[in-house]
Amino acid sequence: AMFWTLPLALVGTLLFEVPSFLTAPAIFIALLAISLQIKTWMHAWLEAPALQYLGDISYSLYMNHYWIKAILTMLLLENNEAGDLRWLTLYVGLSLGISALTHKFVEVPGRIWMSRLLLRPISR
Repeated sequence: AMFWTLPLALVGTLLFEVPSFLTAPAIFIALLAISLQIKTWMHAWLEAPALQYLGDISYSLYMNHYWIKAILTMLLLENNEAGDLRWLTLYVGLSLGISALTHKFVEVPGRIWMSRLLLRPISR
């Protein structure tokens, strides 16, 4: 069944002008399923410890990146340095570092606390 998803999504997009917001997820899922079934360099790359860790801290990265960018932009716009390679390196480094810390000291303890809170028996 998964084999036919990709060709049907492509035909639907190209011949019948089906909107891409309907076919793009099907194409993505089909390509992902195919790539996970075939042991390729992509499969080995996705299992790399660094990428696994990046996946672990991705929610913290999502929550932190915007305010880090906003603060750096405010601080560095005076000197007209926003957008150069040093700014980008600082932005990525701070985003990864702060996200690793918030993942370890906020997200994981919060997840543990919430699971204990939700799983404990209700006393009457």
